[in-house]
Amino acid sequence: LSVNNQSVESSGITKDYKEALCEYVWNSFEANATNVSINCIPNELDGIKEISITDDGDGISYENLHNTFGAFLNSQKNSKSLQIKTKANKGKGRFSCFSFASFAEWFTVTSSTTGNIAYTIKLDNTDKEHSDVSDPVSTHQPTGTRLDISGIQGIQAEDVSFDQLESTMLKNFAWYLYLNKDKNITLTINGINLDFKKYINAEASVEKQVQIAKIPFKIALVVWNEKIKENFSVYFLDSEGVVRSKDTTTFNRNTVNFNHSVFVTSPFFAGRDGITLNGRKSEIDGQTEL
Repeated sequence: LSVNNQSVESSGITKDYKEALCEYVWNSFEANATNVSINCIPNELDGIKEISITDDGDGISYENLHNTFGAFLNSQKNSKSLQIKTKANKGKGRFSCFSFASFAEWFTVTSSTTGNIAYTIKLDNTDKEHSDVSDPVSTHQPTGTRLDISGIQGIQAEDVSFDQLESTMLKNFAWYLYLNKDKNITLTINGINLDFKKYINAEASVEKQVQIAKIPFKIALVVWNEKIKENFSVYFLDSEGVVRSKDTTTFNRNTVNFNHSVFVTSPFFAGRDGITLNGRKSEIDGQTEL
């Protein structure tokens, strides 16, 4: 596969290794993973030999590789990504490791019309524009992906310890883990689960159960101890916990240090997409309300 439409070097790829790891974790969650783990393997000199990111998601579709690994700055994203994340990385995320590493190899298992298949994708820092893709083989392994990053320079073992990565991961994923807390979604760093509750200001957060025209609504205002990476937003979920819509709150440009997210869950939102806080009218029990 080749990327021809824009220079990778000038595309604004992150130089922060912690943010790079977040990009790969997002790729896993966007592939519907429920369990994502980051494991950092040290070498004999207290450096890092390899970083592996493993998930149990859908894998990387072999049929659509030209629209994913073969595209750049217009990378396809699934509906979950478009509904959840404010900003898409447009295919830049897969190159993020090259600010501190030389090689990236994905081993992925995905479903096909004939059953599950496994194959590898390799990227080399010296030739970013080309991906080396192996032929797929049939397998009985479950779907999922493991990314191995190697040829690492400038990072010590202590730099990727749980203590060093915890704050960045909470900033990026605490809201997402809260959003999916009933689905047992986990993010593990060197064998330790990331606990989103540590990022919540419990005294300021509130949950309420209300009824509007006999329809139940559960409203959760979550106040974070520190600013999150995502915009402060209201998420509208149906009874199955599926995000139907989202909208930013009015506090994103406010100077008050009010770091928050709002989660509204109700059967009312089933089949209703595009609901916002401004201007969208919706009907509840025959009555039109703003």
